[in-house]
Amino acid sequence: MNDQMKDQQTKPEDSMGKLKYYVIHCADTPPGMEVTKGMLEEWHMGPCDQVDGTVKYKGKIYRSRKSLPNEFLNGNFIAYLRGRGWDRLGYSELIHWDGKREIITPFDEDAFVESDEMTWGVAGYNAVSRHIMLAGGKGQLNRFSDHFTQDQEATLLQCIKRTILHHPDITIVGHNQLAVKRCPSFNVYDWLYSHRMQKFGVIDIVNE
Repeated sequence: MNDQMKDQQTKPEDSMGKLKYYVIHCADTPPGMEVTKGMLEEWHMGPCDQVDGTVKYKGKIYRSRKSLPNEFLNGNFIAYLRGRGWDRLGYSELIHWDGKREIITPFDEDAFVESDEMTWGVAGYNAVSRHIMLAGGKGQLNRFSDHFTQDQEATLLQCIKRTILHHPDITIVGHNQLAVKRCPSFNVYDWLYSHRMQKFGVIDIVNE
């Protein structure tokens, strides 16, 4: 048996889908803690130990950590990292604690999510979604202001308005409306309503 076993994630969920959802996430980090692209790369793309003793890395399954390739991620030897084993990040955009927006997975503004633009934000929806993440969000589901800064809110509103300008039929949702999650730690529809943007959201959980 080869050390490198069957690739379980070489193909995206779909080669190209029409953009339908703009999904808001949080990092589930405490107030004031900075989150960087490098940290996300380690969390998402670092090797993941499986229950059968194998290791998932870049979407592929290896017999053990000793079988992993001799690679480094942000200067760290991958065999010492613990992540989710994905072959890409989970988000396209990151909003830092100070409100700075960073594009961490490049994309264009056409109507489609191409395979190189796709990120692993929510299983089953990635071919039709763009994912944005806010640093912070640690704790219980609450109001936006309980978890994030005014600078982050201003930037998120700018990102949403820019997305709506290019994609007027887009639906704005939280991660917890597409999966059984607490993320992004606030009710996205209520927040949109407070900014008179509720027509771009949905009240209930999305079922497709």
